Amino acid sequence: MFIPTKRHLPTLLRRLASILTLLSLLVVGAWLYSVRHDLATIQWRTLWPVFVLLIGMYGLSFLLSFAVWHSYIRSAASIPWLRDLQLYAHSNISRRLPSGLGYLVARSAQYSAEGSDVRVVLYFSAQELLLQISSGLAIALAAAILSGTVVQGFYIAILILSVSIALFARSPVMMRLLQNNSGNRAVAAKTTVSRADLWRLIAYGSAWLNGGVMLFILLLGLDEAGPIGIWQAIGLWALSGTVGLIAGVVPMGQFARDAALSILLGQYVALPTAILVALAFRLVLTVGDLGWSLVLTGIAYLTQKKYCRL
Repeated sequence: MFIPTKRHLPTLLRRLASILTLLSLLVVGAWLYSVRHDLATIQWRTLWPVFVLLIGMYGLSFLLSFAVWHSYIRSAASIPWLRDLQLYAHSNISRRLPSGLGYLVARSAQYSAEGSDVRVVLYFSAQELLLQISSGLAIALAAAILSGTVVQGFYIAILILSVSIALFARSPVMMRLLQNNSGNRAVAAKTTVSRADLWRLIAYGSAWLNGGVMLFILLLGLDEAGPIGIWQAIGLWALSGTVGLIAGVVPMGQFARDAALSILLGQYVALPTAILVALAFRLVLTVGDLGWSLVLTGIAYLTQKKYCRL
């Protein structure tokens, strides 16, 4: 009978991460199969250039998110950025799992296999999520003001809920609880917003803006923009995306983003059209996420291999 020892632990953790990655790919395949008839209604002959453009644009959001994560992890571990890029991109594939908890397990397994304390990884992941939610709310509110949109009751309810969660997560009690369990002096007690936090907020805000512009371009490509302007599209994406982040910790919570986007778009276009747009945008994000994750994982791996030989 095989009894794993401390020496075998990194190998076992990497295998766990690989299994979760494979499960994530299977989930994507099952989802594509389930919506194949809906996707077939889209005029792909005319839309494919837009689709390619959007996938390329997604790379900007991906790299901004990695830059923020690397700024976190390098404060507690001396991981070269190329190796960190490989770990980040590889674990990112697991975002397609039905619950965000699977992604956290995959990320923790990847970095623990490199010698990082799992408590530190979870602490930084919590900080990352908090900043994503905060920046998403800020962009949603700014877009609503700039677009002159009359904010409806659903919009207000979601904003109040999101702000409440964000404030609770940032409260001194929660911050100290996370810090005391991080197990690393690099994340010593700190409840004030630092200069690094500000540029991270700007980076995430830029990613939200990029996603909103992507949604607007998709609406134009589908000829479904109607009365929706670019600032309205940015606000709809930032708000629905924030809802998806908050709900992502529970099973099937990732579909909350699609539901929220469909409901918000339904204020401007027919609901069946709104659902189709949300489905098409989900396809763009899924392909972009997986594509950039796989490509950057491969590039980082091959580049490291080349440097090791020199």
